[in-house]
Amino acid sequence: MELAHSLLLNEEEYNQLGEYQKAEFIFEWLQFLEKLLPVTSRVSIIHLKTQCDLLPRMKRHGQKFFPTKLGAAVVCLGYLYKKLGRILGNSFTDTVGNVLKAMKNAESQGRYEIMLSLQNMLKGLGAAAIPCHRDIYKAARSCLTDRSMAVRCAAAKCLLELQNEAVFMWSTDLDSVVTLCFKSFEGSNYDVHLAVSKLLGTVLARALTSKQTTGKICEVTLHSFSLFFSDDFPLKYGFFSNFFQAYVVFASTLGGQWLERNFSAFLSHILDLVSQSHPKAIQNQMDAIGCRCCVSFILRATVGGLLGEKAQIAAAKEICQAIWKLKKVVGMDLTRLSIWVIMTVAEDLLCSASQNSRLSVQRTQAGWLLIAALMTLGPAVVQYHLPRILLLWKCVFPSSPKDLETEKTRGDSFTWQVTLEVRAGALCGKLNVPFFTVGLVILVDLTVPDSQIDASTFLLPPLCHEDDLLLLGPLLQETDHRFIEEQLLLGNNVAGGSLEYDPYSIYEKLGKRDSVPKPLPPTLSVISAATALFGVIFCHIAETHRLQVLEQLLNSIKQTKGSRQQIVQLNAVSAFSTSLKHLANCKGSLGPEEVRRSALTLVLGALESNNPLLRCAAAECWARLAQVASDSAFTAGLAQVSFDKLKSARDVVSRTGHSLALGCLYRYLGGIGSTQHLNACVGILYTLSQDSTSPDVQAWALHSLSLIVDLAGPLYHVHVEPTLSLVLMLLLTVPPTYTEVHQSLGRCLNALITTLGPELQGSSATVSALRTSCLLGCAVMQDNPDCLVQAQAISCLQQLHMFAPRHVNLSSLVSCLCVNKLTHLQNSPSFPRSFHLLHHHLDREAEQIIELDLRSTLFFADINIREIGLEGALLGLLDKELDQRLCRDIKETLSHMLTSMAVEKLSFWLKLCKDVLAASADFNTVASIDTTQEEETAKVDDASILTSESDERFHPFSNPRWSTRVFAAECVCKIINQCESAGSAHFDITLAQERKQRDSRDDFLVLHLADLIRMAFMAATDHSDQLRLSGLQTLQIVVRKFATVPEPEFPGHLILEQYQANVGAALRPAFAPETPPDVTAKACQVCSAWIASGVVSDLNDLRRVHQLLVSSLVKVQAGKEAQSQQYNESTSTMEILAVLKAWAEVYIVAIEKQKNRSDSHNHSLKTANSEEESYRDVTSSASGLVDLVQADLGTLSKLWLAALQDFALLILPSEYASQLPAEGKEVNKFYFRSSLAIIDVLADLKSYATGFLSSGEEKACSRYSFLCPLKQIPLMCLTVQLMLESPDIQLAALEVVRLILFAAQEHVKEKRRSAEVDDGAAEKETLPEFGEGKDTGGLVPGKSLVFATLELCVCILVRQLPQLNPKLTCSPAVQSGKHLLLSEDGSRLVSAALFILSDVPAICSPEGSVSVLPTILYLIIGVLKETAVKEQDGQLPLPVAASLQALKGLLSSPMARAEKSRTAWTDLLRSALVTVLDCWDQADGLLRELDEVSLLTAITVFIMSTSPEVTTIECLQKRCIEKFKVTLESKDPVVQYKCYQLLHSIFQHPNKTVSYPYIHSLASSIVGKLQETEKSKPENAAELQVVQEGIKVVTALTAAAEEENRKLLPLFASKTLHTLLLAPSYTFKSQKSFVLDFLWNLTAGADIF
Repeated sequence: MELAHSLLLNEEEYNQLGEYQKAEFIFEWLQFLEKLLPVTSRVSIIHLKTQCDLLPRMKRHGQKFFPTKLGAAVVCLGYLYKKLGRILGNSFTDTVGNVLKAMKNAESQGRYEIMLSLQNMLKGLGAAAIPCHRDIYKAARSCLTDRSMAVRCAAAKCLLELQNEAVFMWSTDLDSVVTLCFKSFEGSNYDVHLAVSKLLGTVLARALTSKQTTGKICEVTLHSFSLFFSDDFPLKYGFFSNFFQAYVVFASTLGGQWLERNFSAFLSHILDLVSQSHPKAIQNQMDAIGCRCCVSFILRATVGGLLGEKAQIAAAKEICQAIWKLKKVVGMDLTRLSIWVIMTVAEDLLCSASQNSRLSVQRTQAGWLLIAALMTLGPAVVQYHLPRILLLWKCVFPSSPKDLETEKTRGDSFTWQVTLEVRAGALCGKLNVPFFTVGLVILVDLTVPDSQIDASTFLLPPLCHEDDLLLLGPLLQETDHRFIEEQLLLGNNVAGGSLEYDPYSIYEKLGKRDSVPKPLPPTLSVISAATALFGVIFCHIAETHRLQVLEQLLNSIKQTKGSRQQIVQLNAVSAFSTSLKHLANCKGSLGPEEVRRSALTLVLGALESNNPLLRCAAAECWARLAQVASDSAFTAGLAQVSFDKLKSARDVVSRTGHSLALGCLYRYLGGIGSTQHLNACVGILYTLSQDSTSPDVQAWALHSLSLIVDLAGPLYHVHVEPTLSLVLMLLLTVPPTYTEVHQSLGRCLNALITTLGPELQGSSATVSALRTSCLLGCAVMQDNPDCLVQAQAISCLQQLHMFAPRHVNLSSLVSCLCVNKLTHLQNSPSFPRSFHLLHHHLDREAEQIIELDLRSTLFFADINIREIGLEGALLGLLDKELDQRLCRDIKETLSHMLTSMAVEKLSFWLKLCKDVLAASADFNTVASIDTTQEEETAKVDDASILTSESDERFHPFSNPRWSTRVFAAECVCKIINQCESAGSAHFDITLAQERKQRDSRDDFLVLHLADLIRMAFMAATDHSDQLRLSGLQTLQIVVRKFATVPEPEFPGHLILEQYQANVGAALRPAFAPETPPDVTAKACQVCSAWIASGVVSDLNDLRRVHQLLVSSLVKVQAGKEAQSQQYNESTSTMEILAVLKAWAEVYIVAIEKQKNRSDSHNHSLKTANSEEESYRDVTSSASGLVDLVQADLGTLSKLWLAALQDFALLILPSEYASQLPAEGKEVNKFYFRSSLAIIDVLADLKSYATGFLSSGEEKACSRYSFLCPLKQIPLMCLTVQLMLESPDIQLAALEVVRLILFAAQEHVKEKRRSAEVDDGAAEKETLPEFGEGKDTGGLVPGKSLVFATLELCVCILVRQLPQLNPKLTCSPAVQSGKHLLLSEDGSRLVSAALFILSDVPAICSPEGSVSVLPTILYLIIGVLKETAVKEQDGQLPLPVAASLQALKGLLSSPMARAEKSRTAWTDLLRSALVTVLDCWDQADGLLRELDEVSLLTAITVFIMSTSPEVTTIECLQKRCIEKFKVTLESKDPVVQYKCYQLLHSIFQHPNKTVSYPYIHSLASSIVGKLQETEKSKPENAAELQVVQEGIKVVTALTAAAEEENRKLLPLFASKTLHTLLLAPSYTFKSQKSFVLDFLWNLTAGADIF
């Protein structure tokens, strides 16, 4: 190939090559020539041009390759002028003349190449080509109506380039250009539609913006559109669609500002074109529907794509007004109607339908439409109206078979029309439509011979594979114009997409990638529904019936002829293909041989149909037939049928259908697995792909070959090299106008690259040749003018880069993606796939790609990439794209780029986001962040409209959509998070400035704080609610991240202080009355964050934001009257809870600051006097914040508690639904759960209450008033603990209750202290009668804090231990005596509840304590009884320890010794002790696992904590002593050890009446147990501990023994100690230590030695 690298073609070397090598040689020479031209001398270029000029002058004279040489020369001339332009001199007139003369005798391929070459000449010469403009215009005029569609497209492109300089096209010859464009639409295809529409729209827009035109040019230009309706043009829907596509180009070229300023005239003209004033536009119903689709397309493309949000709202209002004027409809503000009112309106419409026969159908339809739409809101809404809806349904259908028969015998046609309309509406509203056995009826619908509508466009695409649809052209692809282009496929005067076909489709779920409902005509809807239902029913009928059904389908096809036969065949094949899909999904079988034979006949007929779409679906059905049969012999037979047909048939239909069938067989069977079969397929498809007489055969054969290459796997390796050679040869020899062939070649090349895979990295000669061929094929496809072929080239390069990255130029690939391809592909169906490749590369090599030199890249998606980079180009593309899947890919790509490079390119990314946010119309004139001055909108005269284009391009982003600006705001938040991970310098202004001085290239986020505030402000004050939410979120993040950053220029101040006014201005609009609740809720969060941040120290400044919260609190207090009727109850609840949560967070901060104030004061005393002023500021700020909250604290406390109580009621189980208020059923639980920080507020009461005691009496009393509403909180917590499954939340609520009790105790103490001071004579030991219960001991439910607390504790304990509930003890679910092992969370909850119980008597009066004591004792002892289970490690379980601790605290209560309650307490405590003792006397079989130690400990607590009169009565004392005796005899050393410890404490009781009975009864037993150790020495550490503890107990006896008995101790001790020393050696160290310590203590405390 190096011999091809010369300025002139090396003909000598060229003639020595073979046919395939010649094409490759030419292509290599042309590629080299393109690179060489810019650096070649002018003389050489002139010589080359002269050689090219000679060929067009020559006559053909029968030369075989003259057309090819002529085409090559013309193409070379075009590229010469495109690259070099005026450098070639003034000979271009001769060149153009020669080229135009050659066109007279040129074939279609020659005319196509000449048009493209003239386009390149015009592009390169610019205004210098004016002398030739008329001649080129005349030639292009004739080509614009050429019979070849490729020539028409080329001519349109040539004229589009010509109009840039040819003034006459959009001035004097404007009407003729418009007429010519209209004529070219006739009989054109999709590519011509796009090219000519772009030409027409651009010319008309150019005419409007020309400075040479008069002021009436708008009317003149719009009048040119009216030529469309003249008598010279026969109107068909194709003309409508092309015309309106040009209208979209016209508006898009003029831009969004022009459209916004002229929308009234624009809309009026569009509606006038399709109104009754133009009778030719709407000649019948189908034309009307088609025109409505076109108008809808225009409005979506222009209003939706060019205007900003505010302009869109204004345009929508104008559209509604225009519709109102046209239709005279009655307006109704549905936004103010509640769901209940809408339901009532629907009922009224249905009930009044019979009152006026003229409106019966309309009222019936409207009523059921409203009801059906309400059904889509889900069960939460529908369930409250279900009785009314069921009643309506009941009235619609016959109640019995008898009524049904009676109904059939009466009624006229109108009555039945209304009846059927009613039932259709009722069925549309039901979620489950009854299933009827309608198999025969379906067959009638599918095979009715009178059907005239071809439904292939709607029935067959879902039955075809997505990749196979590429064979059928771009009309079936997802393009921007599909909404109107698909109407062309219907034909037969049928139009789809009209709501009059099915008004209920307006609320149904849209189809895949549909942006609007597209209901089909009734006939097509019936066929589509029958086809889908047939597919389900066929799978469930018997196999014998399947044969009958298939035979009936075949007979129906045979009985019809012509076009009707094709329609019946289409319906039959669609239905059968649907059934095969269902059979494959459910792994079903088709049936015996007879069924297969009939099915094969049915599909085979469709495989040879003239309808290409039906052939495509039949090929898919052919493969699914083999898949369902699951028989290798049957599959081989199908393949053989195709082989035979392809060998014998010569028609295009058979060859295309059966070639695709071979590829589909491989798709569903994963390759047949036979090498012989593969060779046969490849051989046949090779032959078909070289059939140059039929491009269709080539395209279908190559597509099938690509499937086989992709699915054959390793078996295809032997065919890779010849297949690659074939593909490359066809790429070089097939004319580029055969785009479908080149697209199939691209798919083949892609499959071959995938098959080779990592082998492409090899260095052998064979692999190198294969790799070179692949790269050459990609280069050929890149130069193809078709966008789909270019997309295939990009995909192939991406595959090559993945497998052999060293051999693919990444810069070239990305440049190809960004410039040469994506810009032209943006409106093509291949654009999403092409962008996905860019997304893939950016994900893998973001940094490398971003650093590529893209300066040569001028525009990407019409955005200057030099100014805003690839990132900005992607943002611009995101703003224009409507495909949601593609938008998601773009966002993911930008997010990945941001994550990789945001910190390194911080200024660039922030400027990019700022440009997007500032591009809104609201901020184009904003010079500063200060919003105190209102913006003034300048009035623009009509003349300035014509120059709006330059104003639009001044800003890189023009009126971006709200979704794009929301994404930009989200990017700002991501940038902040990325900087947080990058280092502390981003949030330290001093450090950032120091590092910036050292290296100016460094950049830090804190240096851009002003821009962050500005962007947050712009977003937060926008008109878009979604953007306001994002702006407030950004502002909240900025406040939290920079709240503690100091201002270095002003010591003692923070950097955010200078933005106080900006923050207030950003928040203020969110509290306006018309603001949506979700925005206000978010603003409340920002307010609380700002106040809690501590940035503002001045109280007056703090009041600005505080007043916003106050206003929201006033709105909450006002209740439902202040809530907007536009929003439902859930939304209002969200706003209310957000307000309360914000106040709660502020309150927490106020309490914390007040708590820390004393610490700050102590610290300030140690500092110099210079810091005293700073301390005063801190103290003032903390005190001021408390004072701000204090003013509304009483109201807030009630609202907080009410909110929590509502939440508690809301989460009750379903069996308590009757207790819920009717108006609160729609409240969303999520909002309550997200606001549970209110519990944290109440949990902070402890710190607040402790401050009461140190405050002055008057101040303390004023603060105690806040506690009054808190008496109701246990009722709330009761249900919260019962229902919430989160243990952490339950524990938090219990902690709140504990703190409330603590505060109540302090309150009682304060009253007692006040009473003592007032009385003056009362002694401190006397308990005043304060607390709940008063003199009677009565507790009022609902008002008593004690009663509510007991309810809470019972709820918690019974939930964890159901045995505590007396009503459940006999339940089968609760086994008596069966101990439950609590979970860790359960143990914590039980323990917390027990601690609360022990504190309850402290807030009661003596009489009140007597009332609650039985319940408390029952619960504490009950927990002890149910949880006292032996543990393997000997440790007490947490609930047992808690119950013992609670018991001790209860028994030590002052109420047990109070004069008025002492007697009652004594009796109750004795009963409780009896209950503990009775635990041993229950059934032994169930209680063997009872822990004796726990019960002994409880007895000891009674003995040690109560007054002697409780435990010293003889009967109780004997039972207690007996329990200790029994336990001393235990064989368990752990039990003995614990028993000794408990007795040791009892023996030391200060009251001898308590201790002596135990000493007298148990001392001898203890001494005897110790004496036994002389005989049996301790064998392990546990037994040793028992002996040591026994010695300690004996020591304790000494203090209580008589003097003469004390002298016996040394003798007894010496024997026992001697025994310990003789114990096994492994315990000697511990034994020795114990003996020495014991002797030392003994001698130190006695004089007996």
